[in-house]
Amino acid sequence: MNKMQLFIAFIYNLSVFFVFLQDFFYFLPFIHFIIYFFSFFVYFSHKIYQILFLSHYYFIPAQDVLFLFFHFFLDLFLIFQKTFPL
Repeated sequence: MNKMQLFIAFIYNLSVFFVFLQDFFYFLPFIHFIIYFFSFFVYFSHKIYQILFLSHYYFIPAQDVLFLFFHFFLDLFLIFQKTFPL
């Protein structure tokens, strides 16, 4: 693995850590929202960077782009569902 792949893997694992950490702050929906949004932003900003700027150096399969949009809408749904429960 090159340095960029290691960095993206680190950022992804950090975002997963924040997703697990948010359960401890569930009693405060605002903090819960901030932590979840931060993990969402960190992961997808680097995924978009990978697709836009690194696609000149290696082939990025279409399933990565579909994965990005699927998780974008899934995470938006989870943010609103957990922050504003019915």
